[in-house]
Amino acid sequence: MEQSIDRRRCAMKLHVFTHLRPSFSPARLAVTVVFFINGFVFSNWVPRIPAIQQHLGLNTGMLGLALWGIAIGALLSQSLAGWLVTRLSSRMVMRVASLLYCMALPLPALAMDLPTLMLALFALGLTNGLLDVAMNAQGVVVEQGEGHPVFSSFHAAFSGGGLLGAVCGGLLASFGVAPLFHFCLVAVVTMSAALGAARWLLPGRTDIKRGRGRAIFRPSGLLLLLGFMAFCALLGEGTVADWSAVYLQGTLHSSAGLAAGGFAAFSLMMALGRLVGDHLMGVWGPTVLARWVIWRTSRRQRRLRLSRPLATRDFSPVLL
Repeated sequence: MEQSIDRRRCAMKLHVFTHLRPSFSPARLAVTVVFFINGFVFSNWVPRIPAIQQHLGLNTGMLGLALWGIAIGALLSQSLAGWLVTRLSSRMVMRVASLLYCMALPLPALAMDLPTLMLALFALGLTNGLLDVAMNAQGVVVEQGEGHPVFSSFHAAFSGGGLLGAVCGGLLASFGVAPLFHFCLVAVVTMSAALGAARWLLPGRTDIKRGRGRAIFRPSGLLLLLGFMAFCALLGEGTVADWSAVYLQGTLHSSAGLAAGGFAAFSLMMALGRLVGDHLMGVWGPTVLARWVIWRTSRRQRRLRLSRPLATRDFSPVLL
């Protein structure tokens, strides 16, 4: 009698656990893979920035000018990507952009001078911007189909790809592997993964085509606030990605392998925060969670600026 009761209790616990555990559909897995690929590809570029700089004989100012190519390309393509997604579909744009993005990775290693490097980075940023918009649009469609918050897990996969890519890039750099061979190897592997994930993507909604286009010209105050918050977050991420390896290797004289540790540590902490994001979204909701994050970040920012010497205060947003 007692054994039968125990079996029933175990069966009930197993049923409850299975019911509470979120489903992992093929579409969700495919989007997760593409997010991972995006982070993995970009983070393999990060630890090789000092090698490209030394190979072309660029000083800090010239390198900073070349890195503008990524930002300009991403800015232009993200403005175009929304139009493409509404008229084609996030699935189609995502399929094409993921392949083009992987193919663009070896281009910086083929650069011969500053103008060609800037063009190569422009192509990398252009394809990255297209993929960013398309995969986030596809993530919204998948989350609506899942019926519970999963969007933060996609960005956790991006950060996980950034962590693994930085580690792999650092290891290959420490072994003296040429950037061109390194980038071509990554491109082949990630293109294969992107092709495998493409078949499971969802067609996306069609009702978004009827939306009004005035919002892009007359954004509301709330939209401007959210945009400013995203700008601040991406400013810190972009600074770490573009300059952490250069600073660690050029100023602190660390090895090429250890220079990748800055972006790897940053990606690790982002991944940990994003892994709990979906759970907190389900418990608190987006408004309360956003207010709490802003409040905690502002408090930590204030404490950090007061505790650091004056010479290092300008780097406090990056350290956060």
